[in-house]
Amino acid sequence: MTVAIVGCGVLGTSLSATLSNQGQTVYTMDTCIETFERLPKSKINDSSIVPIVGDGTRRKDLAKLPFRDIDTLIAVTGSDTVNALVAQIAKRIHGIPLVICRIEDQNKREMYMALEISNAGATEILAKTIIDTIEAR
Repeated sequence: MTVAIVGCGVLGTSLSATLSNQGQTVYTMDTCIETFERLPKSKINDSSIVPIVGDGTRRKDLAKLPFRDIDTLIAVTGSDTVNALVAQIAKRIHGIPLVICRIEDQNKREMYMALEISNAGATEILAKTIIDTIEAR
């Protein structure tokens, strides 16, 4: 499987490393080249992770991604708006089968779910984990 991740912050870095460790090729895009220093060098050297400097909302930067090979796109920048736009472009224009984006605003999450764009928010996931832990006692 080939995955594209837009956003190379803490979450994007973790996803890139984990997915590449599972044998997947991961294209990681971010506007800031310095963020790629967080990625495992060995995975970059063996091309398991391919860092790409670019903005996931710009056509010329998105053209750097091999969309014909990508099975999943994950948008995890620090901006709900950017993530949603990247997700819509991937789903509607490039026909990526599985698109997941990070959306923290609950109202926006519901809207994008209606558009068949899978999404998750850290607050929701953390709250569920805490509740599950309490209930397990």
